[in-house]
Amino acid sequence: MPVDKKPNTRKIIGVLENIIPKYINNHKKWIVAYSGGVDSHVLLHALCAIKDKYSLEIKAIHVDHNLSPNSNAWQEHCSKICKSLNIEYKSYYVYIKDKRNLENTARKKRYKLLFSSMLKGDILLTAHHLDDQVETFFLRLFRGSGLLGLTSIKEYTPASTSSYAILRAFLSIDRASLNAYAKENNLNFVQDETNENTYFDRNLIRHNLIPLIKSRWPQFTKNIYNTTILLQNNYNILERLLGDSATSKNHINIPDKSILGEPIEISKFQEELRLWLASKEVNPPTQKQIQEILKAFIFSSSSDASPVFKISDFELRRHANKIYLVPPLPDINLLSNIYIDLKSIKNEDKTMYGGNDGRYNIETAIGSLRLKNSSNRRIDEQTNESNTKYSIILPEQFYISYRKGGENILLHGQTHSIKKLLQTYKNVPSWIRPYIPIIYDLNHTIVALIVFDKVIISDDYYAKQTKEAFSISWSPGYYFK
Repeated sequence: MPVDKKPNTRKIIGVLENIIPKYINNHKKWIVAYSGGVDSHVLLHALCAIKDKYSLEIKAIHVDHNLSPNSNAWQEHCSKICKSLNIEYKSYYVYIKDKRNLENTARKKRYKLLFSSMLKGDILLTAHHLDDQVETFFLRLFRGSGLLGLTSIKEYTPASTSSYAILRAFLSIDRASLNAYAKENNLNFVQDETNENTYFDRNLIRHNLIPLIKSRWPQFTKNIYNTTILLQNNYNILERLLGDSATSKNHINIPDKSILGEPIEISKFQEELRLWLASKEVNPPTQKQIQEILKAFIFSSSSDASPVFKISDFELRRHANKIYLVPPLPDINLLSNIYIDLKSIKNEDKTMYGGNDGRYNIETAIGSLRLKNSSNRRIDEQTNESNTKYSIILPEQFYISYRKGGENILLHGQTHSIKKLLQTYKNVPSWIRPYIPIIYDLNHTIVALIVFDKVIISDDYYAKQTKEAFSISWSPGYYFK
């Protein structure tokens, strides 16, 4: 059937031809998230129809979640379709152990696999459409999301440090049009039986709620789509007005309680908090979560409390009038000692002894310890504290461990409690202290304590002039910047 007699085919290809040129100069390979269902099949088929015209390099990726007894057959189907279209194809298998919050867990694992197969300059295409947008809007509305959450799905998400660019070209196209395209082109696609299960929130909205609303307001899906565009525009304006809060590395300043006496100031901080979390690619918090964060971190009656708030795959923690977003801290009781043999390092890493920039990095429980040869440097005799100007003699063999309680270090002939010593370092958060690396010799005597770029060195191991001394620094990485 000629294209001019396929109105939905003409419509959908027209949508792609309006959108693709906007992004074609910035992206090399076009990666299609291909489930084998009607939506992604239409996307793949329509892209292939215009690939020669726009010189598109297309690759399809299928992720098998192993949630259906038919999943193997779907994978085989996708492989055959891509072969018939002469498209590069790759499939992945993922096992989801924890079935709680199944939809969200499956989505995270799927995107992780998709991104793992992409290279710089690639762009991921998904077949999200108008009905998906409406369903997402209702899901966010029912969960109490704010402005950011209600913006729902965006057409284009630029690449970031943790993800690649994503294009969702069908957001203005409804499901009926995609089904009509499939019929016009005799497409053979798979049917996922789980899409009928109204146990899942999205399916309940799709099969029960939306048909009911459509029976009264037939155009409501288009109206919601227009609303999401307006909300996205409003969010962009707000982001520009409050943008400074989203530029912090991994913290946001807590305003003074006296300032938050005005309702408008509370609202402003709430939006700054949402913008900041969004800039870190954290799922939009609900209003209930925002209130819980305010209560825990600002309006708590205990000034000594160290609140922890779990959000997405991260934790919020407080230090020095700032809220930090950090990965979950490892269980201190499960950490192993790290044994170092300097003789082996000399043989394996000549650069540490070679140039001014030669360093040896040791990954600790959180962050990285940097060790560098710095012969003929000196140490502060008043404090036994070393920074990049000073040096430390190290035993040829030593190990790195962490606080377990009761540790002491010898400084100027006197024994000092490490716990009390760390409390004098006001720039060190209480939740970082247990993970500060402690260097021991093989007799289990403390050699040094590394506190960021400061190294507190035991009397027996500080160096004034020596042929082979080392400068050491430690950074907890993303946990504290």
